[in-house]
Amino acid sequence: QAMTTAAGPNSLQARRRRFFERSTPYWLVVPVLAAIGLVLGYPLYWLVRLSFEHYGLFELIRHAGPWTGLHNYGSVLHDSIFWHTLVRTIIFTAVNVGATIVIGMLIALLLRQVSAWVRVLLTSGLVLVWSMPVVVAAQVWIWMTNYQNGVINYVLAQVHLSGEQHDWYASTFSQLSMATLLIVWGALPFVAITLYAGLSQVPGELVEAASVDGAPPWRVFADITLPILR
Repeated sequence: QAMTTAAGPNSLQARRRRFFERSTPYWLVVPVLAAIGLVLGYPLYWLVRLSFEHYGLFELIRHAGPWTGLHNYGSVLHDSIFWHTLVRTIIFTAVNVGATIVIGMLIALLLRQVSAWVRVLLTSGLVLVWSMPVVVAAQVWIWMTNYQNGVINYVLAQVHLSGEQHDWYASTFSQLSMATLLIVWGALPFVAITLYAGLSQVPGELVEAASVDGAPPWRVFADITLPILR
């Protein structure tokens, strides 16, 4: 009975300790989740609410619209332009994300192979790209691709690869391609630096052991580096 009485509080304390150890990480992210909920939750609430109302010019002036229920969703889902735009958006997003991850991984692998001063130079360039505001980057890109006096047209004309006034936004495919180049360029620094930090956590002895066993580099990357990085 004495052992049971002594074990009772100890086991209770152990359970409390395990509970606090397991719940501590979640409590630490509560302030971040609260801030995100405050910043994004309120606008999302109004966005969903407005989607069930009809808004024209008069309603915008009054800041109030009549309740229409699911009518807006029904009209959108029966619109062929919506589905065409949705498919194009999915493809556009997949291309941007895929290109960013692949190129970012290649840059991260390159950072592991070059010397220290080259790594510092490349990392500094990535940080400078990362720090450029989106508005400035878009304006510079528009200037570079301007069909009248853009830098890209001038360089291509000097090497006889294109005319001096090629319109890079003449077609839908060309417009999306230009947007993809700008988006991937702006997203590469974060992805490359993050993946490089992850690659630094891959145990070198595992990679060395696989290489000694005769595994080709691509198998070492696929079977060791990528699973650990994931």
